[in-house]
Amino acid sequence: MGNYQYSIIITCFNKEKTILRAAESALAQGPNVEVIIVDDCSDDESQQALAKLSKETRLRQILHETNCGALASYLTGFRAATGKYLVMLDGDDILLPNILNSITDSSLLGLDVCMRMGMAPLNLDTDYREFKVERVAKKFAFIPGYLFAVTQNTGGTAYIFPKSIFEKSDTEWEQISIQDHILPGILSFYCRKFVKLKTVGYQFEPNYSNNSLGQQTHRKNCERILSDLQILKRAQDLKVNLVAQKLLKIAAFVRVRKYIKKYSIQLPDLSLRLCFENNEIFHNVCRNVALAIISQR
Repeated sequence: MGNYQYSIIITCFNKEKTILRAAESALAQGPNVEVIIVDDCSDDESQQALAKLSKETRLRQILHETNCGALASYLTGFRAATGKYLVMLDGDDILLPNILNSITDSSLLGLDVCMRMGMAPLNLDTDYREFKVERVAKKFAFIPGYLFAVTQNTGGTAYIFPKSIFEKSDTEWEQISIQDHILPGILSFYCRKFVKLKTVGYQFEPNYSNNSLGQQTHRKNCERILSDLQILKRAQDLKVNLVAQKLLKIAAFVRVRKYIKKYSIQLPDLSLRLCFENNEIFHNVCRNVALAIISQR
């Protein structure tokens, strides 16, 4: 193994149409990257699609024997990584050329900084190699980093962060089977700064709709609530700023109220006053909403 600057972790579950391009875009970032593909027990032709890259020494594949979900897949890749910085990438995403070199040259990297790359709605039929990134700049930063978790806007894009931050928090993860929503929120508690980048970082599969996921959508919504509670608990355990703790609780409260209405869940009124007066009742109500969602058919 070489001394890599970046370990790009690509999660894959039934991505036979896109996984090869995702892997090629990661390898194209240069010789200072290794690529680790974690296949979460795919039952399609994903492995056959990657046969073209079988001789690539910078690419490793890890196969889960059972389907474990996105969070567990990323954790598998993170623990196997040897790079100084970890990069998250889904199996249907494409890193734009030169973006990691541009970040390295931008002075944005740091051992206490986590970065989020933006989304580029580019059609997969387009040759992504035409969109070379020349420079990156920060859009805005959350300082201290845990303020990022307050926004609830923690999923859906690629993240770059030092492996040392993950190692500090490795024992803190709640093993949620599908949702990786919790990951950047927990990481942000260990960062001095959480940066959003102006330059788009990757490409995603068009015509994707959560509504087509059926029961999996219900499960993800259930686990978003559980993730919010876990992030709130971690904030309390770490004794972060009380204002931030209150904002995290309000964020969890807003999501739960949204899902009560969306799923027509019959529960006693969850008021903002109750949210702050009784933690036990609030947590129980949130869990009951999560259970009601997952029971939807």
